[in-house]
Amino acid sequence: NYTVAVSNTISGGRVSVLGMVTDGVHEANINLRATVTFNAGLTLTYGVDVPTRDFSLDITLVSSGLDTETGTIEITLDVRGSNGWIRMTGEFSGTGGTLNVSVSGRHFATITAVGGGDPVITGANGEFLSDQDLAALSAIFYMSEGAFASFDQMFIPVGGFLDPAM
Repeated sequence: NYTVAVSNTISGGRVSVLGMVTDGVHEANINLRATVTFNAGLTLTYGVDVPTRDFSLDITLVSSGLDTETGTIEITLDVRGSNGWIRMTGEFSGTGGTLNVSVSGRHFATITAVGGGDPVITGANGEFLSDQDLAALSAIFYMSEGAFASFDQMFIPVGGFLDPAM
């Protein structure tokens, strides 16, 4: 049970999704907003809270400029639950980027990419990660991929409503 609100102008638009979904036992409260300004960039915020599972997920993505060559993307992802907290923060551009991963407030890994080269992944002290740590990092990315897929699914009902007003 959620509502979708859409507004647009000649210079941008906004889509908001508010409400909840349930499996009949657990309820997830959803707060999702995408705002685009055609000459400045895009801001996405996404929050899901499942109180009965002591779980929350929050994503903020800010794109400065819409040109892939000169624009930047900043991301913050927080996942909190009864077993701890994961945070990913980073900034990316056409020439590379850095992503920092923390687990329960402690730095876990840094992923750095330059140009088209392979990313370099290092641990908290600059050392390479063990196979076990790489598997944990992979699991973190698998979880965050699911969060973005859910985000996309919420916007399907509004399709192309963000086309500029004529």
